[in-house]
Amino acid sequence: MGTPGILTEGMILIKDGKIEKIGPDISVPSSAKVLDLSGKTIIPGLVCASSALFIQKIDRQHAGEETHDTDILEGIHYFDPQVSQILEQGITTVYISPVSFRSVGGLGAVVKVRSEEVGNISILKDKAALNIRLERLQDKKTSNVLRLTQYHRIRDQFKQAEEYRKEWTDYSKKREKFEEENKKLEENKKEEPKKKPAKKVPASKKPVKPKRDESKEILIQAMDKKIPVRFIVHRPDSILHAIRLGEEFGLRVILEKTEDWPQLLDEMDKASVSLLSNPVLDYRSFLIPGGEKGYAAGFLQVQDGDLYYPYRVKAGASQDSRSTWKELE
Repeated sequence: MGTPGILTEGMILIKDGKIEKIGPDISVPSSAKVLDLSGKTIIPGLVCASSALFIQKIDRQHAGEETHDTDILEGIHYFDPQVSQILEQGITTVYISPVSFRSVGGLGAVVKVRSEEVGNISILKDKAALNIRLERLQDKKTSNVLRLTQYHRIRDQFKQAEEYRKEWTDYSKKREKFEEENKKLEENKKEEPKKKPAKKVPASKKPVKPKRDESKEILIQAMDKKIPVRFIVHRPDSILHAIRLGEEFGLRVILEKTEDWPQLLDEMDKASVSLLSNPVLDYRSFLIPGGEKGYAAGFLQVQDGDLYYPYRVKAGASQDSRSTWKELE
């Protein structure tokens, strides 16, 4: 994978759990444990950049009323028995997407898949991204108007978050002024002679503290670039909507799915957005009633059953991943 290319015969030196050196002939320390992997192929761990792995099937099918601040780490299966099968296919790092179909579906996370000897899953990064769906569907159908309506709905949520931030900023200023005036009033009382009545100094009215809104707090973190935003988009108009939202609110934009990205290379380049796309998926075939999977591509993510098929499963084959794997063998 690097400059040397493929090594037909090589050695890997690992120290403190990390690869220190790779080469055709390495000087092995006398204290090293040597593993003979003759006849094996070693590749870097694969990263699954978008998945619904470690989320139980019932949660994927019946997403709840998740909100912006819903963290996917609170709902994953940390002791998933299929971890060994995932590792066998070379996947060592996984981004887990929120399962909600709402416009703003919550926070995803990056986890490390480990062998059963050291625990199934460890968290690499929580709040790795905020998922937003710009592909609005109605009865599994979409249109330019539906997608435009979705764009304006999400834009309104960010505008409300801006107003919320301003409300807290104003409150902080008013509270600071109130505390300063009260401090001066107390100092004046101490400085006045005891015989003379203290001068009445009008104090500002104590400001009312705004109510905390965790959903808006997450959007503010996104606007402050603390959390990147993954926009689920497919068509050119939705891609442009995501770019506009990123420019207006200062977001770190990641375009996900995005089959029509080649049509907008110049716009994407100017906006400096990131792209995560499946080059073999034609979303139009998934929008046909009765098509494979039975639902729109806007909802597609890598799931546990998708990992075990080396080629398309024949009609009528068992959908159980393990039995299907045996049938294909």
